[in-house]
Amino acid sequence: MYKDFFNFRELPFKLVPNPAFLFLSRSHEEALAHLSYAVAQGDGFVEITGEVGTGKTTLCRAFLEELDQKFEAAYIFNPKLDSIQLIKAVNDEFGIDSAPDNIKSLIDKLNAFLIAQKAAGKKTLLLIDEAHNLSKSVLEQLRLLSNLETTRDKLLQIILVGQPELGEILDSHDLRQLGQRITLNCHLLPLTFRETADYINHRINIASCKVRAGFSYLALRAVYNYSGGIPRLINIACDRALLTAFTLDQQFVSRKATRCAIRELTRRDRLKTRQLPKKVMIGVGFLLLILISTLFFLYRSGALYITSTLSSPDKIADSSTSLKNETFYPAASNPAPRALVYKTIDHSSPKPLAAPVVGHSGPKETEAIERPHKTNELSVNTALPPPPAEPGSQDKLQSINIFTSRRNALKNVLNLWQDNTKISSYPQRLADNYDFFRIAAEQNGFSLLRMNGNLPLIKKFNLPAILEVKPLTRAALGYSALIKIENNLIYLQNDPGQEPITLKEKDLEQYWTGMVYIPWKNFSNYAGVAPITSPADTILALKKHLKAVGFEKITDNSEYDAFTRGAIQTIQKKNGLKPDGLVGPMTKIILYNQSKSWKIPHLKGT
Repeated sequence: MYKDFFNFRELPFKLVPNPAFLFLSRSHEEALAHLSYAVAQGDGFVEITGEVGTGKTTLCRAFLEELDQKFEAAYIFNPKLDSIQLIKAVNDEFGIDSAPDNIKSLIDKLNAFLIAQKAAGKKTLLLIDEAHNLSKSVLEQLRLLSNLETTRDKLLQIILVGQPELGEILDSHDLRQLGQRITLNCHLLPLTFRETADYINHRINIASCKVRAGFSYLALRAVYNYSGGIPRLINIACDRALLTAFTLDQQFVSRKATRCAIRELTRRDRLKTRQLPKKVMIGVGFLLLILISTLFFLYRSGALYITSTLSSPDKIADSSTSLKNETFYPAASNPAPRALVYKTIDHSSPKPLAAPVVGHSGPKETEAIERPHKTNELSVNTALPPPPAEPGSQDKLQSINIFTSRRNALKNVLNLWQDNTKISSYPQRLADNYDFFRIAAEQNGFSLLRMNGNLPLIKKFNLPAILEVKPLTRAALGYSALIKIENNLIYLQNDPGQEPITLKEKDLEQYWTGMVYIPWKNFSNYAGVAPITSPADTILALKKHLKAVGFEKITDNSEYDAFTRGAIQTIQKKNGLKPDGLVGPMTKIILYNQSKSWKIPHLKGT
């Protein structure tokens, strides 16, 4: 009904598990990475669990669609079957004979098929959705199927996907043999509020011919409060909210429209709550009366002493800010569906972010690229003494304006890479700072790494960066270009052409919120995160790169083998990153820094 009104190609919040609409929250991304890694290793069972409506089926279908021709997969989505019916269903999925009515004949045919696939160089997967519905006898039969193997490899890898009850079943004493074969498990979590907003934005972007629909901040908050971050409930609430906005002739969805929609969805629950039996209400009242009488008696008898210490709490500045005038809109383009572009009337400062300590395991690739930074929350500012900076440095930082500073900071950094950096008018109109940096960087041929890091980590990447700074005497944020580090001094530049500000390294944390944006050049166009989402040509180019920087055992083919993973892990360990063997933005930056083939500006001498 509202499809044409909002200019949608298709309805964005249908309940069908369409892989095209898959949104990778942090836990979904981890689950997909675990699946890809486990399949590459080819051993044991894999267990993926999640509450009802968290997107398990969508994740499964997206995963299966990404498999290449090296894999043969069977997908069972209705597992309420007995042992014979299940094996028949598996054989049907693989396209082999399922006519026999005894388990031995069915397994013999399946075994012959698996051996043939192995000889052809293919891996075979069995993915069972809704696996919590499997009986213990069927699960035991699956364990026996996993015994189909050669002397060196398993012939069949089994992936079980289901609700949390699946884990309880597998942990039972009766299935301890199967439980011991679970080599990897992952649990899908509900979305956070920010992920919920990004999820809504993502689906609207995919479904739109030209983005016209948007949700106000308070509408997003209402959807999150109703859904608890469960994608299925988000879809239901947003679909009804869009319909309500359509009837009200609203181009964006307001809090009023959303609350009206949610009120209708929750009407039955409220009616049940209101219609509690009179006996229950009388019983509750009687218990409360007894409790109050008992406490009063104990107090009067001296058995209960109540002391009260009155103090005058320090007055804390009221940092609450009205968000009624703030409206979120999806980004005009869809290169990074996680971000929200919004227009705000009341500009306020975000909460300073403490710089995390990087442990021995190092930062994760996914943490830097997908964790959105909240730019609309306030905090109570604690007065700090001014740091002993160079005279005039504090005054220069105080004069920063957020919109001017972000443009100047980006130009200052990009000018170190190239001449004549140009920033078009479109990104400058965006209120969301991340969207500004991302789109403006892309227009100049750069990728953008955003992270909440610390100075040692920035030194590892050794690239000019944009720091989010907060002057001490006022709440407004600003941005400054980190252009040089030398002799324990930090060189920051605000206005192009002017002398840089210098600070001691130990004083930087007084101004810096911890958020950093690093533009970088993807010279070789390495796509995706290798080996999970990278195409074959990226893997091949990556291996040639590794060979050129000293890893001579690397072979020139498109297989992400053990030598390749080991080389990447060695580089990651050396540079303080988590040695997971995945090639994401952080690892790509390190790889480019190790090569002498490109002209790259650095913060400090190498």
